[in-house]
Amino acid sequence: MSKYLLVTYGVLLSISSCFSELPKNIEITSFLAVEDIEFSQIFAQNSLHYLLYFYSDTCGHCLRIQDTILDFYYSFKGNMYFVNADKGVAIGKDRSALIGVNNLDNFYILGTPSLFTIDYHKITNYYLGEQEILEYIKTAK
Repeated sequence: MSKYLLVTYGVLLSISSCFSELPKNIEITSFLAVEDIEFSQIFAQNSLHYLLYFYSDTCGHCLRIQDTILDFYYSFKGNMYFVNADKGVAIGKDRSALIGVNNLDNFYILGTPSLFTIDYHKITNYYLGEQEILEYIKTAK
């Protein structure tokens, strides 16, 4: 029994020390710190201009840029919504066919991470992968 308590105490101490090193403006350094929207809601936002960021919990590329995405999210002056692609997002192949799409029947992603710009409930641009997303973030700040 004492072994179990010692292990539990060690785990709790380890977790609490991790949280004490987080930046003051971000409570949790993961996508758990933001509220996901469901796939069915991506064109149903009240905002006329917004970003959609698609990620996967198991995507190494998503994890690599996670801190940068969260920093951008907290400093971004507009609206940005997160969608977990693990929850049933359609996959397609043709990026050019996505520009102008304004409904779920014609919507898909090519992979994760993906970032979309939405204007007046239509896709106006699409950034796929770490490099494209990071380049967009540099220009959008």
